[in-house]
Amino acid sequence: MSSPTYNLTAEQILYFRLAGLFGMLLSPLASRLTKRFEVRKVLQGGLLIAIFSLSSMGFVSYLSLLVMMSVCFVIGIAISVPSLVSLVGQLGGKARGIAVSIYTFILFLGTSIGPIISIYLMKIGGYAQTFILLGMILFIGFVASLFIINE
Repeated sequence: MSSPTYNLTAEQILYFRLAGLFGMLLSPLASRLTKRFEVRKVLQGGLLIAIFSLSSMGFVSYLSLLVMMSVCFVIGIAISVPSLVSLVGQLGGKARGIAVSIYTFILFLGTSIGPIISIYLMKIGGYAQTFILLGMILFIGFVASLFIINE
């Protein structure tokens, strides 16, 4: 957004990033969705939304569409994370506390390493390639979710 294509100020970029908050407002919806559908299905649906929107961001040139894809990505993550916490808690059984703690550690590790990976990918590739590769990383998580067996 700071590129000459959009010519936005730092303040304008902040406002566009704040649009992601609308996606976060749907996070409480995840619990309702898991009551209606299986937790694993909600997780997979959220991941698919995040994968599609993140991967497509590399091909979007209109600012309004870029913001919409960003909000959709946040919606996908906002639905996936609570579902995954619930699933980790269920599968953790008696070791639920430890399982959720390990999951939280990995989540924070990912949010810390993610920007570093993104910068590296931008240097070796390009804008579109970076978003596709990040989408592929999410897709690996989706494929892993297909192998979750409920006990």
